Amino acid sequence: MNASSPDVRPERRIFFAVMSGVLLLLVLIGFGRSLYLRPFLDLPQMPAAVWVHGLILTAWYLGAFMQATLVSTGRVDLHRRLGWFVAGIGAAVIVIGTTVTLAFVGRRAALGTDIEARIKFFSDIVWGDIAAIVAFIVFFGLALAWRKRPDQHKRLIILGSLALLEPALFRIWGWKLFAGVDRNWASLVVLFVAVVALVLHDLSSRRKVLAVTLLGGVLLIGSRMVALFSISHSEAGLSFIRALM
Repeated sequence: MNASSPDVRPERRIFFAVMSGVLLLLVLIGFGRSLYLRPFLDLPQMPAAVWVHGLILTAWYLGAFMQATLVSTGRVDLHRRLGWFVAGIGAAVIVIGTTVTLAFVGRRAALGTDIEARIKFFSDIVWGDIAAIVAFIVFFGLALAWRKRPDQHKRLIILGSLALLEPALFRIWGWKLFAGVDRNWASLVVLFVAVVALVLHDLSSRRKVLAVTLLGGVLLIGSRMVALFSISHSEAGLSFIRALM
């Protein structure tokens, strides 16, 4: 994953480091109890694949933050050398994320959960995750293809990270502080605010909104809305969930 644009002032490059840092912080907070502190808490045992998934996902956000920070501090040479390592993490996110998502319903059924009684809830989770993985594949693939086009590349990395953020947000919305909050809509609001931040940065730094920001934002939010409010509660969507049991 490549460098920053030479014509962008250093103080404006910091935007992507800060935004990547905020996303990393949300992931650390969201998964703090269920993943990082799990060995010290009295919680049910978690499958090895889920552990690996959580650690690889964390590594992605760490890598994205590290890469954006290197660019903002002028270490483009190191950014380039580490790029393919972070790209390998991204590929692993796709593989393990897909595996864990497709195994989720079957795993819960094996533990004795009555899937049919809460099938719309589980359908929201699975179809939301599928939408996230598909969006990440698009953003990640384009980021690799356009690694020599810094303006597009760094925005695609942010959009890809946003696509994967919902599981962490889902856990945060489960806190007593947010009792009664609709988790799906709350997560969509966060994504919308993040896209608006990208748009405002484009206007500030480029005097226009880049196509990758606009189209990427539409894909990010639109794919999630279609998955949650159309596919997940449709007969076809529910049938797919039953097939995973």
